[in-house]
Amino acid sequence: MSQAKDIIDAVAHRIPGTHNLYPAINTAIRYVAKRLFWHKSDLITGALSVSVAAAASTGTLPSDFWGLRGYPYMNGKTWHLNPLPDLITKLQYTSSGEPRYYQIKGQTIYLTPATGSAITINGDYWQRTTAITKLTDTMPWFEMFDDVIQEFLIQWYAVGSKDAPQNIAALQGYVWEAVDMIVPFRDKTAAPEIIEAVDWSGMTEESMYG
Repeated sequence: MSQAKDIIDAVAHRIPGTHNLYPAINTAIRYVAKRLFWHKSDLITGALSVSVAAAASTGTLPSDFWGLRGYPYMNGKTWHLNPLPDLITKLQYTSSGEPRYYQIKGQTIYLTPATGSAITINGDYWQRTTAITKLTDTMPWFEMFDDVIQEFLIQWYAVGSKDAPQNIAALQGYVWEAVDMIVPFRDKTAAPEIIEAVDWSGMTEESMYG
């Protein structure tokens, strides 16, 4: 795993003068993260674990929560929670019980009905990257995009990113193209269900050949 100092050391001799590189590093990381989000990549996926106390209807989401990936579920259950369809549905539940629905507002998940016992909500969520603030901070994504971020820093100061919108668009396009070259070959998933084999025992020559 690389650190921020590895990125800075790699580009320091190509950037004239003295600059605070952290804003540019974090801008590059955000560009990569947003493209990964567009690809629905596992590289920005975290494991959700939210504790909800008995008789409560809310739980606090992680500080890096960007959104749910799929449906949340209660730990130990074999079915998932569904999005709350409307206010009428919520108002029908006047006492606590086993939650059936959820709603996301800001950094809070709301359950309907309120849970009768303490539970844990699990699932997957889109995870916001942590800002780089010091040399020893670990860079994200297992060095997969370190070279892209390095080149971004060089171009950021070489072309003057703040001078013209087209420069910013070009830098963003460079990052996105680099992400597009890698992610489609990494995020491979299996079929959602097993395809049953053809039952040849019931086939006749007429049905097979007409």
